[in-house]
Amino acid sequence: MKNTKITKCAFLNAVGVIAYIVFIWWVMSSIPKISGPMDSFWGPVAMLLILIVSATITGALVLGRPILLYLDGEKKSALKLFLHTVAFLAAAAVILVLVIL
Repeated sequence: MKNTKITKCAFLNAVGVIAYIVFIWWVMSSIPKISGPMDSFWGPVAMLLILIVSATITGALVLGRPILLYLDGEKKSALKLFLHTVAFLAAAAVILVLVIL
């Protein structure tokens, strides 16, 4: 896999994770407006279920392609893609913190 393709794929993976985080934030902030506070047993169950689904989706976005590349024998490309994705996510986190401050 070429470096430009790795960088593009990593960027798209990071954008996908960020878009998913924003979507989950929107859903979570809309729930109390629609249904009121979650005081029952099902509120925490729903939160844990959303956590598990979110971890699975973001894990697939960050690790899915690198694992497939690794299994296809492209170990260096897999590691580069993973590290580039993490670097893009870290850069987004730093930018967000700087914007907040």
